[in-house]
Amino acid sequence: MLHLKNHMKYFEWILERRSFLAGDFFTVADIALAAAISSLDYLSEINWENYNKVKNWYSVIKSRPSFREILEEKIYGIPPHKNYTNLDF
Repeated sequence: MLHLKNHMKYFEWILERRSFLAGDFFTVADIALAAAISSLDYLSEINWENYNKVKNWYSVIKSRPSFREILEEKIYGIPPHKNYTNLDF
């Protein structure tokens, strides 16, 4: 959990300085991080109150039509967090 907090703080720092991870445009870096965060979000592993910049960035990514199908997927036997599919959480 310590490593997750450190990484989230780093992403928070990056997103304070730019719109997306690699700059002002959406790139594969955003896709890769959003996929990883999606898994953690599904399992309710992220305390979003501590990471507002990442939360806002993730909301933008979740709203993309190409990402909506990912939010429809389920892990057998493990229900998603109640706000997992909520775009404005």
